[in-house]
Amino acid sequence: MSRYSFGDTNEASERLHIIDKMFGPSSRKFIKEAGKSRVPLALDLGCGPGNTTRMIAEELHPDEVVGIDISSSHLSRANTLKNITFIQHDVTQPPFPTDAPTLIYARYLLTHLPDVKRVVENWVEELQSGGQILLEENLWIDSNHPVIIQYLEIVADLIKHNGGDLYSGRQFHGLSEIPNIEITHHDVEKVSPPVELVAQSFCLNFRIWKQHPFITERYEPGFLNEMAEQLQSLQREPGDTVIEWGMSQLAIEKVEK
Repeated sequence: MSRYSFGDTNEASERLHIIDKMFGPSSRKFIKEAGKSRVPLALDLGCGPGNTTRMIAEELHPDEVVGIDISSSHLSRANTLKNITFIQHDVTQPPFPTDAPTLIYARYLLTHLPDVKRVVENWVEELQSGGQILLEENLWIDSNHPVIIQYLEIVADLIKHNGGDLYSGRQFHGLSEIPNIEITHHDVEKVSPPVELVAQSFCLNFRIWKQHPFITERYEPGFLNEMAEQLQSLQREPGDTVIEWGMSQLAIEKVEK
């Protein structure tokens, strides 16, 4: 079973492809700037259908790249990629079923996990000395459209109910307390994807979680239907709608002290 609040259905996979269109360019820039030039083994944690795994392979050219995810459904889609290995495993339960990696990458994974510091500390233990962890998570999301603001408030509550944090990038400051690490890169990348893509992503996501008991117990069907219609309208006619992400991008290096 996937632990993700947003599921691992075909719609969830389609949404992740859109997310990669939205954030792929900024992620590629980040890993090229912060990643090391020599990477024997790279792990993509929470790889989903493999978009970020392909990105790592194309940008960093590791000797070996492995995508790891708990969802067998996502991995069945990812396995169509050539020259990349995919393994089903719970990334919160070390050890990983690989050799010690020289690079670990995760985007929008910590959002869904409780106790971010403990999880990352366990990942550091898995690294080779001198290895890196590259992380990307939301610091903030701003918009001038009321339905987007309302949508994000509901999503944040749902993720919190499931033990995660939509804005887990705010927890990155605490990671500096982890033993035997050095923060080598910490920046905030502002990303403003096309509103049509954002609305398309939100519409797909909405179809997945609107049936969640947490949602149906708190919101009337009429309210949810109205929100769906407004999101669909934004997809067709974005008008002067603006939405901007503040993506916290962090690079950690394991050092022996």
